[in-house]
Amino acid sequence: MDRHGNQRPDDSHDVNEGGEPVEVAVVASLLWEEAWLMAGRLRSEGIAAVVSPNDYTSYTYTPRRTFEVVVRNDQAAEATRIVAQLAKP
Repeated sequence: MDRHGNQRPDDSHDVNEGGEPVEVAVVASLLWEEAWLMAGRLRSEGIAAVVSPNDYTSYTYTPRRTFEVVVRNDQAAEATRIVAQLAKP
């Protein structure tokens, strides 16, 4: 946990099994709450998704408008398809 009591993301997703860095892709830029909901929806589909940055409280003086939903490159096509499907009116 960080100093604010928030659960930190699992750092094991930052490297692959060979110890090499994992290439990532941004599949959505959304408001904070929507980004977390989208990341959760993608995780429910088996896609390793995180919100970046993951701590909204550090932006209280200079508010961010959007937060990125980030996935591994090898899951980006499927994640993009799901995001597009959910974004339909």
